Amino acid sequence: MPRRPTPLNPEDGPKARFAIALRQLRDSAGFDGKPIDSIAAESNIPRSTLYAAMRGERIPTVPVLAVLVRAWHGDASEWLTRRTETEQELERLRLERKPGPWHPAQTVGDALAGMKMIVQRVGEAAAKATSDASLEVDDGSVPPTAHFSFAEMIALPEDVLVSVLVTADDADIQEFWSTLRRRAGQPRLRTISDDANVAFQVVADVMKGFDRTPTRVKAVLRSLRERQKQLDDSWTPNDPEPPESSREEEGAPLPDPFSTDPFLRFDVGDGTAAAD
Repeated sequence: MPRRPTPLNPEDGPKARFAIALRQLRDSAGFDGKPIDSIAAESNIPRSTLYAAMRGERIPTVPVLAVLVRAWHGDASEWLTRRTETEQELERLRLERKPGPWHPAQTVGDALAGMKMIVQRVGEAAAKATSDASLEVDDGSVPPTAHFSFAEMIALPEDVLVSVLVTADDADIQEFWSTLRRRAGQPRLRTISDDANVAFQVVADVMKGFDRTPTRVKAVLRSLRERQKQLDDSWTPNDPEPPESSREEEGAPLPDPFSTDPFLRFDVGDGTAAAD
């Protein structure tokens, strides 16, 4: 029993309408029209190619269309014209559905304009920061770390202090972290890492000034401030005042906070840090 043909709807598009017209041509040929299997065998055209044209899946090529029209006694010139019109309609529909053309010059122009605006705003912010840094601390401005003692810095609000540490010089950052770590009881980096809930290497990079991510700086700062507060709260007037480093009083450079930490070892060969 032959298969039932796939139903087609003219509203499905140009391909469907072209296939419907081919079916009508085949039906009009009656018993004189050759079946698809015979046409495929005589012309060496794959059956799948012929059936694809009859199902409206594709517009047949000119050679395939010529074979079908000749087998069903159609007018070759008429069908070539119809095929051309169908292809033109398909192209028109494709262009209507296609999004608007991409204009590289316009896109790059918009990007440059946006970058120019960002640079302008950054410049204005930098100029304002420079101007504010020259003002007195009383008016709310935040001068560079060199204008602060450690006691003044540690008394700053957390967000303000983080902003200062993010923009400070490497030497100022290392001196601040060294002092804060000593005031917090000289905890190991692994202990700070656990308290701050950050990776061990993050703590090392933050305290060296390599990592200035505000959230990471805040996490390490909060951990050490909490430890310092605990030590301050446990101190009583009868306790002896912990001696300050003589080198600190004399203005000598502070020791490297990482050189004595057994959990951190710096490889001289490539400058990287590794945990034991």
